[in-house]
Amino acid sequence: MKVCYIDQTTTGRDGMITALQEKDWILTSFPAPSAFDPEQGSYDKVLTQVLQNQTPDCVFSFDFLPEVSLVCSKEKIPYVSWTVNMPAAGLFSDLAKDPVNRLFAIDSALCETLKGSGIKVTYLPPAADPDLLFGIAHSPMNDLPDMDVSYVGPNRVMEEESFLDHVAQKDLAVAGKLRDLMHERKFCYDLPAIEKKLPEDILSGLHKALPLQIPEGSLFSASYLYAAYFLYPSLTEIERGEMLDSVSLHLGDVANLHVFPDSIGNLAPYIYSKSLINLLLPPRTYEAALPMEALEIMGSKGFLLCPHQADAEKLFVPGKEIVLFASKEDLLTKISYYLEHGEERREIAARGLERIRAEHTFAQRLEVLFSAL
Repeated sequence: MKVCYIDQTTTGRDGMITALQEKDWILTSFPAPSAFDPEQGSYDKVLTQVLQNQTPDCVFSFDFLPEVSLVCSKEKIPYVSWTVNMPAAGLFSDLAKDPVNRLFAIDSALCETLKGSGIKVTYLPPAADPDLLFGIAHSPMNDLPDMDVSYVGPNRVMEEESFLDHVAQKDLAVAGKLRDLMHERKFCYDLPAIEKKLPEDILSGLHKALPLQIPEGSLFSASYLYAAYFLYPSLTEIERGEMLDSVSLHLGDVANLHVFPDSIGNLAPYIYSKSLINLLLPPRTYEAALPMEALEIMGSKGFLLCPHQADAEKLFVPGKEIVLFASKEDLLTKISYYLEHGEERREIAARGLERIRAEHTFAQRLEVLFSAL
């Protein structure tokens, strides 16, 4: 089989490419729109020419890319996409209904939501490549000391006030209600999605402060857009900042919190393997899913501590293969417990890795993705 891989930087990229290369297939690549050099011409024309020259049996990408779907539709080439990054606004479109598309996503809640809009998206959990991660984690090039608690990811990128102050300039009452709404939801992981509970007066105030025009053919609501691109990012950054501050205070002089930017790239598996506890604080746009980073931590034989996500319990046994927290207080309690219980912590990490090898590798995901052809 001939596969054209649409290449972009994302967690899991190297594992997927390795799995594709291990198949007896012809693999070519083409940049995603975000990585395309516009000096080469228009994206759709250049991709069309490439597909006509290469005549692949299918095109594959992480995340659904409407620009790629349009070209595949014209060329009548099956397009397989696996959405792993949120929000996934591109899926809320009539373009996603095109019969050339084979749609997959790592978030079961997203799949259910899209079903209500007449878009069939198959739930396909995240994956990891333990062998690849092991090679990075144990590279002699890396030389870091063991760490107590580590966090890899964005920190304070957006301040709460920058968003709410903008709304307050148009409607003070709405800004106050939004502030209350977000503070009520801090560290609460079992409440309905924000967009399903936004009152009409808040929506109206948001529209005055941040007017949005829903593109033609889009199937998402205004409440989804405001939640995905404004409320959730703001809430996520508020939570991350408070969470990391609380962990640092809680540890005091007994242990250390190490914070690394997500730009560290291939150094991440090494940090995961050298840390006694790895914190994961995913964006709130992941309604039910464990992000790819969760399995990358576990695939590096790292001990993972992350917020409760509904899909996590479908993939792993909580307390045996993965540890989830339900609140800030629960997080701090579990950090103390697992720092003191090293043998139990190492056993959980080992069982999590074993589960990934048995059920959650990229090679296994490929079988599902391309069986749809």
